[in-house]
Amino acid sequence: MKMKGYIAIAPDLPGCSAFGETEDEAWKEMMTAVELWLKAAMEQGRPTPHEFSQATNVA
Repeated sequence: MKMKGYIAIAPDLPGCSAFGETEDEAWKEMMTAVELWLKAAMEQGRPTPHEFSQATNVA
């Protein structure tokens, strides 16, 4: 079975990515993933970026 959809990756946050069946869904899931990634990093005392790369597309 071949799945189709979109993957969004946050290159400034190692391991942070999301999947959606549409571009909009992938983007929405990415925003949640970034929020959770940052929250976990702060709780664990890990450094977080002060600036982020600008998103160019979801593929």
